[in-house]
Amino acid sequence: MKLRFIDESTFLYAVLEPIPELPEHLQKIKSVAREIITRVNKGENVVTSVVHLSEVANILESRKSFIEASQFIYDLLTKESIIILDVTHSDYQGATVLAQRYKVGINDSLAKILMDRLNITEIYSFNKYFDNFDLK
Repeated sequence: MKLRFIDESTFLYAVLEPIPELPEHLQKIKSVAREIITRVNKGENVVTSVVHLSEVANILESRKSFIEASQFIYDLLTKESIIILDVTHSDYQGATVLAQRYKVGINDSLAKILMDRLNITEIYSFNKYFDNFDLK
């Protein structure tokens, strides 16, 4: 089974409704994100981490109600097609070192560490900083 990591940006582009009209390139990203989530809902297996879900929760709580955010995260936690990895102190410490080396965010570096551990080379993300790593 080929696994892909799914970054928080994919969830957020798929579910957040913009207040103003989105530019065309962001509408396309939103559409692609929704297609990815549809495939995951139909059973495509993906991997993420509790830290990346926490990022989703933080943004949703700031843009929607606590109830909606909580329900969304609960749905992700109970979806069989999403493998959610725990993160250790050592993982996060390693991510800080990698972040400095590649000049990317700590949680992006954490995703790379977790992907390497599972030999995952592809990621669903709209975050340009993943281009600093050798990922599809």
